Amino acid sequence: MQIILASNNKGKQKELQQILQENPFTFHTLSEYAQIPDPPETQKTFRGNALQKARFVYGFTGGIVIADDSGLCVDALNGAPGVHSKRYTPEATAESNNKK
Repeated sequence: MQIILASNNKGKQKELQQILQENPFTFHTLSEYAQIPDPPETQKTFRGNALQKARFVYGFTGGIVIADDSGLCVDALNGAPGVHSKRYTPEATAESNNKK
């Protein structure tokens, strides 16, 4: 059974393949689907973003899709950056986000 990860993260692909190695699952990342752009992440919650990404990728493939979303919720920053962790700075790069 083929399962599409709504992510380009090869690490997630490898982890799931190892965890479920006894099952007939094959995991694919978005890097294997050039026709699919990066899924949007415009929701106000991690759950909302995960659902948005899964539905977006499903719209292109019609296949089984798994998606997740995560971020850092820092008490000293009143929960920020939270759901906006990936886009915490205008540059939206790991380097600029870490610096801020």
